[in-house]
Amino acid sequence: MFSGNKKTEADNLMNTTIGEGIIFEGGVVKGTGGVRVDGEVNGLIDIQGNLTVGETGHIKGDIKAKEATVSGKVDGDINCSELLHLTETAIVNGNITVANLVVDEGSKFTGNCKTTSEETKPVQNLPQNTQKKNSGTSEGKPAVQL
Repeated sequence: MFSGNKKTEADNLMNTTIGEGIIFEGGVVKGTGGVRVDGEVNGLIDIQGNLTVGETGHIKGDIKAKEATVSGKVDGDINCSELLHLTETAIVNGNITVANLVVDEGSKFTGNCKTTSEETKPVQNLPQNTQKKNSGTSEGKPAVQL
């Protein structure tokens, strides 16, 4: 019905939104609820809920969250206790520590990645053409899921 509306179910659970054109300077964004960033945050984000960085969002600082979906830019380290999803428009410059990671084709990541899971999980949801060669396309599906 609203084909241009890209909000996800997680967006509907957001307690706080830092809108486009808003700049949060310094300090810590801390809490138990969800946060959506479409503006700019210059500081630490430490939340127990879910974080969404929209396509226009830019975080200059470290992130600690239960789950995060990044479609914008992050200059800092990311630590997610459950899941980190880098969409096709994500740009991350920093180290990542996660239990589970989904990386869409087209996302950009510069840094080191460490998974916190004790057991090795098999690669899932790869289209057949990416299993046969390294330069395959994911056709809108996650390119890699660890």
